[in-house]
Amino acid sequence: LVKFFFKEFLTHKFGHLRHVVDKGGDSRAMSLNLIGLRFIPVIPFWLLNILAAILNIRLRTFIFTTFIGIIPTSIIYVLIGHGVRTSINDNHPLTMSTISNPELWAPLIMLGLIILIPNIIRNIRKRKQNAALDNKGDSN
Repeated sequence: LVKFFFKEFLTHKFGHLRHVVDKGGDSRAMSLNLIGLRFIPVIPFWLLNILAAILNIRLRTFIFTTFIGIIPTSIIYVLIGHGVRTSINDNHPLTMSTISNPELWAPLIMLGLIILIPNIIRNIRKRKQNAALDNKGDSN
């Protein structure tokens, strides 16, 4: 809906956000960046949806990145909720010591690792590109 009804207005208003996801028009890079942004639970999904419309991301790419980006964090939130419910059912008060329960800290660690995945992928790609450039320079 944003793409069809509000694209011109939003592009004018928020077009400066293009550099957040768009890396020279490379659709693979945009997909990875959009997945990475979906992993970070701080950024509201409605803002990412608007950004996707402004950037002309294909619907298929948008659906794929949304699915991949939302499912893991949703599972983790369910695990955290289960841990809290278990503590409440056992009549334990919810305090900072509740986090010492593995049912709570394990999903939090998983969430932290998921947030790091896009950065890890980006670093691996940079190393491969640098290695390729080094090999190309050595052969000349």
